Formats: sequence, C-alpha cells, structure tokens
Amino acid sequence: MNKKNYALRFFPIALLLIFCDCTVAQNQLTAKKPSGKEAIEMSNKLMHGWNTWNTRSVLSHVLLPECFSINLALKDQQGKILEETLIGRDHYDSKEQVIAGPHAYDGTYTELEVEWHNIRVRVQSASVNNELYILVSPLKAATGDSLLITPKMLWNRKGEVKIDQRMIVGQTPTNNINVYVNGNKKIISSNAFHISLDKKIAISSGMSKPVELVENMIKKAKLTFESERFKADKTPEVYDAMQTVLAWTTIYDPNNSRIINPVSRTFSNDWVLFGWDTYFAAYMLSLDNKELAYANAIAITKEITAKGFVPNNSQYGNKSEDRTEPQVGSIVVRAIYRKYKEKWFLQEVYNELLSWNRWRAANRDIDGYLVHGTDPYDLGGNKSRSATESGKMKAAKWESGMDNSPMWDDASFDSVNHRMLMADVGLMSLYIADCQSLSEIAAILGNASDAKELTERANKYSKKLETLWDDQFGLYLNKDLVTGKPSYRLTPTLFYPLLTKVPSLEQASRMMKEHFYNPNEFWGEYILPSVARNDKAFKDNHYWRGRIWAPLNFLVYLGMRNYDIPDAKKDLVEKSKALLLKTWLSDRHVCENYHAETGLGGEANTWSDAFYHWGALLGLMDIMEKGYVPSPQAVGQVENIDQAVMAKIRKEGLVNSKVMDIAFQITDASGPRVTNSPGFMRAANYAKNQLTQWGLVNARLDPWGEFGKGWELEKSYVAMSSPWYRSLIAYPKTWTSGTNGLQKGEVILISAKDSVELEAYRNKLKGNILIFDDLMTYDHSNRPAILRRSDEDLKKLGEVVESEDTAALRRRTERNKTQNVMPRGVLNALKRMAVKEGATAILSSSADNHSGTVFVLQGGPYKITDPDNFLDIAIGLEDYNTIVRLLRNKIPVKMDVDVKTRFQTNDTQGYNVIAEIPGIDKDLKEEVVMLGAHLDSWPAATGATDNAAGVCVMMEAIRILKAIGVQPRRTIRIALWSGEEQGLLGSRGYVKKTFGDAETMKLLPAHDKLSAYYNLDYGTGKVLGIHLQGNEAARNIFQQWFAPFNDLRAKTVTIQNTGSTDHISFNTVGLPGFQFIQDRLVTQHSNMDSYDHLMPDDLKQSATIVAAFVYNTAMRNQKIPRKELPKLRSVDPVTGFKQ
Repeated sequence: MNKKNYALRFFPIALLLIFCDCTVAQNQLTAKKPSGKEAIEMSNKLMHGWNTWNTRSVLSHVLLPECFSINLALKDQQGKILEETLIGRDHYDSKEQVIAGPHAYDGTYTELEVEWHNIRVRVQSASVNNELYILVSPLKAATGDSLLITPKMLWNRKGEVKIDQRMIVGQTPTNNINVYVNGNKKIISSNAFHISLDKKIAISSGMSKPVELVENMIKKAKLTFESERFKADKTPEVYDAMQTVLAWTTIYDPNNSRIINPVSRTFSNDWVLFGWDTYFAAYMLSLDNKELAYANAIAITKEITAKGFVPNNSQYGNKSEDRTEPQVGSIVVRAIYRKYKEKWFLQEVYNELLSWNRWRAANRDIDGYLVHGTDPYDLGGNKSRSATESGKMKAAKWESGMDNSPMWDDASFDSVNHRMLMADVGLMSLYIADCQSLSEIAAILGNASDAKELTERANKYSKKLETLWDDQFGLYLNKDLVTGKPSYRLTPTLFYPLLTKVPSLEQASRMMKEHFYNPNEFWGEYILPSVARNDKAFKDNHYWRGRIWAPLNFLVYLGMRNYDIPDAKKDLVEKSKALLLKTWLSDRHVCENYHAETGLGGEANTWSDAFYHWGALLGLMDIMEKGYVPSPQAVGQVENIDQAVMAKIRKEGLVNSKVMDIAFQITDASGPRVTNSPGFMRAANYAKNQLTQWGLVNARLDPWGEFGKGWELEKSYVAMSSPWYRSLIAYPKTWTSGTNGLQKGEVILISAKDSVELEAYRNKLKGNILIFDDLMTYDHSNRPAILRRSDEDLKKLGEVVESEDTAALRRRTERNKTQNVMPRGVLNALKRMAVKEGATAILSSSADNHSGTVFVLQGGPYKITDPDNFLDIAIGLEDYNTIVRLLRNKIPVKMDVDVKTRFQTNDTQGYNVIAEIPGIDKDLKEEVVMLGAHLDSWPAATGATDNAAGVCVMMEAIRILKAIGVQPRRTIRIALWSGEEQGLLGSRGYVKKTFGDAETMKLLPAHDKLSAYYNLDYGTGKVLGIHLQGNEAARNIFQQWFAPFNDLRAKTVTIQNTGSTDHISFNTVGLPGFQFIQDRLVTQHSNMDSYDHLMPDDLKQSATIVAAFVYNTAMRNQKIPRKELPKLRSVDPVTGFKQ
C-alpha cells in the first residue's frame, strides 16, 4: 500500500498531532559526547528497536530512534488508573506489585506480572525484525477492569500520532509505524484504546495479527531468549537476578541521546547516574553485554565536571558540581578491558579518568591524607537539595557515597576550606587502587610518563596508608585530623586496604581473624553490616547506619582476592549470595540495601529501593568465583611463598643437580625411544625404578589404550656406488620395512606431479631406488643451533593481549621438514606401485636436511592391522641434490642399500610412566598437581632435546623435592608420556580415562581434583616463562612464583597459546595445562638430537623452577584458576585447537 495515499484516506476519530523541537532545554547540563568513532557507532547501534526504554514505566514500549511509544495502563472498575508502572515501589502511593520476569537486554523478549487493585495481568513482549508483539494475559480481573493503550511521541521528538477503530499510526520524519490491537470490547477515547480484561489482548505492529499468532511469536521469542542467553550453569539463580535487574533498568536518556542503566527507575522522575553505582553496573554488564558495559562506563565518565572530576550524581537539569564519589572508575575500566582487549575503549575514557585522579590529590589532601569535601559553586537557578547543601558537612558526607554513615558522626568540618577533617582509610585505599589501575591503563596506551606519575602517587599514598595501621587493634583505622587520634567507628571500608596490597599477609590474616569473624563487629548470619554490630548506630537500621550494602561487600571481596585468605573469601561470597537470593527467590527483588539481622530488603521507611541494580553485586562475587569472570586485580592475590623452601630448591637444583645423570640413562643407555620399541621400554623401566628408589609411590607403567606396533632399526647401510662411491647420510623412516639383505640398484628420477604422469614409470621400478626430481635450496645462513630469546623478544611475548593459535603453524613446519614437492596422493600411489613391482626404496629430503643434519619422522601407519610400509629413507640435502643433478645430466646413478628393521607385535598397548608423592593435608591430599614430559622420540638419534631434556628436568624436579624433604599438601604426580610424536596419544589416553572425554565433554570425578599440569617439551633451553593458554586468571600467581628466580631470566608470562605437546590434552577438557617458555634448540627430530647437545646449566635452571612451581601449586590453599569449560566441538588431536 502507498503510505502517502493511505494517509489521505485516513479518517481518525481522534487525532493527536505533535510537532516539537528535539533540542534540550537551556538549563540542561549535558554530558560530554563520546569522541571516538567506535564509541559513536556503538552508541548508535544500541539506540535502536523496540524496548522498555522509557524510565517512567516498564509498560511503555518505545521504538528508537523514532521515540514512538505504546504505553499500557490499568484501569479498574471504579475508574482509577495506574498510568505508570514500576518495579519495587510496593510501598509507594501507587501500591502496584510487579514481578520482574525475563528481559532480553535488546528488548527481543520481556515478561512481567503486575498486580494492582485486584487486577493481575501478565505482559509479554517480543521484538522481531523491528516489529513489536505484545500479549496481555489477564490472570485476575473483574467486570469493568480494562487495559488502556496510549500511543505517544516521547521526549519532544517530532511526529504525529493517529488513532481510529482499526489501528494506531505513528508518523515520524523517518518512519511510519502501524500498530494493531486485537481484544474484546474495544473503546476509543480521545487518545487511547480501552480494552476489556476479560480475554487476552494482542498488540502488533506492521500488520494486524490474531491473538493466536501473536502468542506463537511470543513463545518463539522466549525460547530464543532462553537458548541464546549467557549460560551460567554453575550459579543460574544468581545470574538470573543480576541480568534481570540490569535489563529492566536499561533506559534511554533523551537529553544526551544515549542508553544508560540508572540504579533504579523509581529513584528519579527522569534518570540519575551516580558515580560508583554506574561503574558497578558497567562491571556487571561486562559479563555478557560488552556494548552496555562500555556505554555505562563511558556515560558516567563523560559526566566529568569543568573542575575535572566525575560527579557524585548527574541527572536531568543538574549535576553535583561540588563533590565526587568513591573512585572506582579505573578499577572497573581496567577489568572490562581485560575481558575484551579493545584499546579504543581505554582511549575514550582515559583523559577524564586521569583528570579525576589528579583532581583528587590536588583538592582532597591534608598533610598526605585524603579526606572528603565539598566545593561551593554558583547554583544559578538550581534549588535542589543536592545543590543547596554544597559547601556543608552533609555534602561532604555525600561525597563518601555513604551518606549518613556513623563514621562521620564524630568528625569535624573545616567550614572555611569545606573539608571533613578525618583521614579516611577506605578513600585512600580506593584512590591507591585507582592509581594502580590507571597506571596499568596508561602503560597499555603507551603513556609512560603518566604511568610513572601514577605509580609514584600510588606509592606515596601507600606509605601514608601504612601509618593508619593500628598494630594493637589489628586493623587500619580512620584518623581524626584535629585530635590525631584513631576513630573506632568501624565499617567495612576499613578492609579496603586489601585492594592495594599494602597489608602483609600477616596483617590481612589478623584483619580477618580479629574483625571480619568477630561476631561483635561484622560476623553474623548476614554480612557485612555497614557499621559494626557493637556500634551504637547499628540499631538505627537506616540506610548506611547498620544495613548491609552490596558495594561494600564487593569491594572487600576484591581485596580478599589479593590474599591467600580463602576461608574468609568463601564465607563472604556464600553469605552474600544467600542474602541476594533471599529476596530474589521470594519477591524477585534486588535491593539497594538489606537488614543486617533479618536479611530483608526494600522494607518501608528504611530508604531501601527494592529493585536497585547494584544489589546484584552480592551475586557477582559468586559468578566470579565460579570462573565466569577473571580476577580483576592489577597484580592479583598475594601468594604465600615460602622463601626458605625456595632457597632450598634453588640450592639443591643448581648445586647438587643429578639432571645429567638422568639424561645419560634416558639417552645413551636407552637408545632411540620410538613408542613401544625396546629403547622406549628400557627408558620407561629405568624411570619407574628410579622414581621408586627416590621414594615415590605407585610407580608403574600405566596402560592408556591400544597403540600398535613397536619398531626398531637393527642395521642401515646406504651408499652411492656409481658413478663414484659415496657413503650417504641416510636414515630409514619409522615403521618402514627392510631390504632382506644388501640390494643393488639404479636410481630412477621421478618427475610425476599427478597420477597421469606417474603412469610413465609403470613396470620400470623393480629392484630400483626412487628419488623425486626436486633440487632443494641450500640455506647458506649459519643459523645457530640454539635460538636464544632476547629480552626484547620476551618483552613482546609478555605484552601479547590475545591468545594466538601458534600450534597449527608449528605443526605445518614440522611436517614440511621431510615433505617433498610431490602431492601426498601421488606419493602414496607411487609407493603402492613400488611395492607391487618390487622396488627397493624411496629417497626423501627437505630444505632443513643440511650440514650433516637429517630430520627423520614417520614412514607410514603403525596399527597392528596396517601392512608393512615401503622403505622410505631420509637423506641429507647435499646427498639428495648430488644424485638429482647427476640424473638430470643423464649420468646414471647406482646405489647399495642394506636395511634391517624389526617390528614388535607381542604387546600393542601404549604405556605411560606414572608415580606420586602423596599429599598429607586431610582436606587437600585427594587433589593432584601433575608435571610431565613425553618420553618417546624419533629413531635417528637418542631424542636428547626432544624430549629427554623434558623428561630429565621433570624427574630432577621430583628428585629435588624429595631431597629437601617436602611434605606437600596435595599429591604430586609425575607422568612420562608415550605416543606424543604420533599425536599426543599417551596424554590424551590418560586424560580420557582419568579426567574426561574431550569429544563428548563427559567429565569424571577426578576432573575437579586436578589443580594444574605443567609440561616441558621445547628442548634443552632454560625456562624463561610460561604460556597461560588463555588463562588470564593465573597470570598474577605465576608472576609472583617467578619472582625468586627473576635473576635466572625466568619471568615472562604470556597469554599466548602454544601447542603440539601434551598440555593440550588437559586443555581440551578444561583443565589448567601449561607449557613453559624456553630457548629453543633446533636438533629435535634429527640425527643430531643426542646427549652432547644438552646444556647442563640450562637443564639445572629449568628443573629448579619447575620444582618451585610444583611445590607452590601443591601448597596453595586454592587450586589454580580455570577457564570456562570448552564447548563441545571437534578438536585437532595434535594441536588441540578447535576446528
């Protein structure tokens, strides 16, 4: 239908015309606009579609950017109307009760129930392809009760609204919106539809749709929402509470054209943003909605005043120009950045955060202590209480964010300088944490001078904070700057120093034991009261006087994460969760604050809003503990490192090392260690027996599953006999056949690139040796055998911000070392032809096989059912090129070949070597720390750097721990793997039978018992750091563990992945598996991989550091943090990366 012609035929019963200017009133103080392209694009993307954008009513469905709305109201049989509906104002005059149901952030599905004046309805909505569907289902209604549907253009936006018997039409400069209503007893008034509540009512845009179709669309939208919603399966009720309150408080700010999340819809007629409240909203939103997290953090930061601070509050018409609020902005911004790693976000808010940080030190410092204050300003026409109290004590209290806290009851106020004369422990702690966080942000953005300035400022105030520690009392205390005496009005803010890592672990432990767990102060069924229970103000139970506040608990929790105080942290998390769920499960309320004795929230006359988003911080702690959010701290929890044990490990590892004795047994004494070969079994039995002699228990050869044939080379003689004699550097590949004695034959040059060209050689192969027509390029650069990483290399590695899939590239490189130019399909066809015709052997090489080094890998399959493989001989590049050049010049080449190989088929099981040091802690001994390396090798040498080096380091680490007499809390288990070179087979088999199946993600009970697995497989080079494998939460732990060994160059921690070795087997089932960063030696897989290429000092250093890591993991109160379990997808069995 032509919309223009339709408009001419429209005969409305009622016509509402609105022609408005969309500018903002002159007295409105607007926020700074986002300046970056990304921020602007993100903001525009958010301001789109149907949603409950109107802060004044949750039953107002608004289309953005048009600002056309469909507003629902209830009318009872006496004619009273509930025009605007809000959640949690049960005690207000309107008296409506709203049960908040599911709400997609983007409005694609919403649901709630409203009860008012004996009317009860369920209202569901869906937005599909920018069309609106609303279903109103009466649950309780009397004759005469009705629903009012009022269309409007909101916020002075241009447009007109027309109503007739058939439809509502909203005409805007950019769009025409048709809305249809299907219901019973439809009556039209001057500006609304009145529909009886005796049946379901359907509202739809676009085209008229019957109730049944709208109901079906609603059901589909609900199912889609439930299937696509973030899955927090470990704590679903907590996540439901947090997501729901955040979604229902997502509104449109028409004055600044932005999407924001005010703390509550009931707090103001329009909107109000409080400083720390909004930053905390951004923190919570960062779990599952990046754009809204960014939008809120940017919105409150851009409210910065002309003086350079983020205000206490900003709302329609004014902002607090005299005062700020607790400084949590940089802490939150840094945490969000750590999750999403987008620098533009930091750039968008950095200047304002830096300005705010500098302002605080310049304007709220008295003799090095930070205090709260308020700066009088020209109020103009602003007569609000928020403004008229500026310059007074009350406004200084408001700056604390804890408006009527008893902390300030005894404080003096400097009415000349407008400062509260109380050095504030909580304020100083948050400011130090702000400096630390912002310094990290500055470094990320390359602002080195700012980072230095901020670090120096953090150090300055940290020293001053130390002076507020009362050693006799065991707590940091506020200080009266008039009398110089400490204040004993105790609040949870006195635990905030934990955020800064200024307290020692001993001090932190005292704070917990003497005060956190003190039932006269903070401990109880519900915690943490905003003032100590023995304070005279506790009984007031009014606002910040005795009630429990989520942000206080949350900030204390963040501080606890810095320390090894697991019991206190666990108790705080569990009790906070229980408090949140008490009102959520009963009333679906998330409260502003809670009664510290009954656990109730939202009661009348307590100043407790019943639907206030920061109350969900009580649950965010549990979400973080369940691993859905990584640790937010700059350098994280302070680890309890036993330096005396570290010194013993260092001495035993560097001075009394036996690592080279172990290496001799694994290499020279055992020989090549192809899986299931005699050499492998010699090494495996040596390792088992040696571990037993050192005192380990349960030492055994542990079967992991079917492997296949063993193989060993018994004899090899390969020479060119004509046109002149030359003994070749040549090695038969693994699992290939021999020659049945000395064979003499001509060499045939094969030039076929496909199966058609291959036919030219049919019936010409018998008794001959085959070589591909491919001259290898000789690399004249003298590459060092050992690739030492420079400090600059390590610095760059440590600065990597994303996990990179490096394993696939490495694997391709390995495969290319013996891969010829002939396509694999043609090569296999040639081998089949060679076997059929009775050829002797095929020669192969690669560009890396030069200067006497030959890389030798696998010549074919090894399963017991596979036929023997045709003899494939890897030779040096120089020999290979000599033969090719001769043949290209028509000079015949003859060769002598005598190869004897032997297959082992009596036992085709694969075996790993396993042994343990039992744990002794009654609560932790069932948990396990694992270290390991693969024992198998390739046949051309004795596999010294790949991977006897890893084996002897791990065995030496175990020896060190036994030698110094450690008694680990957790069990320490060493594993020496087989089948690694064939695709991590030994470790994969072990993980599958012990922890879980990566293909089905069916996990076994032991999965929860493993703390970490440490792997070593990158040669003889020293340990320089560790790969986090994307597990950012472990960074701080490992950085601290490396600290005692920084002088040995062990310090780099990189988020980057690395693969192709056995830690991947653990990663694929969601277990923390780590590979150490090492200098690389390029002899692996070659005939040069022998004992003499091992570097004793490097191996000693590596064993020392591994021993320290294993010990610290075994002694730590908590297991190493884990990433979220991987989703069920196919996995490359070699690299471990998702396909």
